[in-house]
Amino acid sequence: MQAATNIQNQTLTHAFHALKCKECGAEYELEAKNVCELCFGPLEVKYDYSNLRKTITRKTIEAGPNSIWRYQKFLPVTSENPIDVGTGMTPLVRSHRLARRLGLKKIIYKKMMLLICPPSASKIGWYQSL
Repeated sequence: MQAATNIQNQTLTHAFHALKCKECGAEYELEAKNVCELCFGPLEVKYDYSNLRKTITRKTIEAGPNSIWRYQKFLPVTSENPIDVGTGMTPLVRSHRLARRLGLKKIIYKKMMLLICPPSASKIGWYQSL
């Protein structure tokens, strides 16, 4: 199991250097952490942009799945087979009438869906969208 973890971490280190605090600049190893231990600032992924430019193009992103996982090479995720619950790809919609009513040139909003989740949904993985 340790060997598999090392291989996955090697893959990640090609695209990511570390986690870096946005406030104080402290760096951390790549792990499940989102807050700086020193100043409680948010942690961001420190990318290796030169390597990303070599391996990722607009075409490779567009060829990915129609979910957030088309951006997997940008996400600090160690799993080769992450769970996909259909997140991402929420459309942006322009609202001409609302913009006119508010006296604005343009309004763009993110179209979200309402999900009905019965109590047993988390147990059996069932969701019904309206």
